[in-house]
Amino acid sequence: MKAYDLSGMSVLVVDPNTFMRDILRELLDGLGVGQILGVKSIADATNRLAEYESIDLVLTELDLDTRDGVDLIRAIREHREQRIRMLPVLVITADTRMPRIVASRDAGATEFLAKPVSAEAIYKRLVQLIERPRPFVRVDDEYFGPDRRRQMREFMGGERRGGLPEAQPRA
Repeated sequence: MKAYDLSGMSVLVVDPNTFMRDILRELLDGLGVGQILGVKSIADATNRLAEYESIDLVLTELDLDTRDGVDLIRAIREHREQRIRMLPVLVITADTRMPRIVASRDAGATEFLAKPVSAEAIYKRLVQLIERPRPFVRVDDEYFGPDRRRQMREFMGGERRGGLPEAQPRA
């Protein structure tokens, strides 16, 4: 795996647990991340996003004290400022129930990691964000965020939509 200099990177960590914020700060610092801001709530996160124009990544827990982390992801994706709307959002949570994962994905989360996390796992996700950034898509008013498709493969089979006949060449 290629080594990256992360000293120019700025990360906002959102977690209500002070101990967890400190752990994530230490892990990110150990990876060489230049600036790490820690906050405990959505209100604090939105204030920091407005104050610091240099934030490159948001790392958030889903289970926040007064509101849901999914609300934070939605607030980021619906923000009026493009620099905030387009930020990668890495969910790091102990709540790995499938409905929670799907809700965060559908709100526009970029990546997902289950706690407990390691420096290696975080680094791999950071490398993935650098080497394979996912394009952003808008689907009507239903979704805005990173393209949720992981693999872009060409379909090699016949027509898949409910019995529609295949197109016949014209004579």
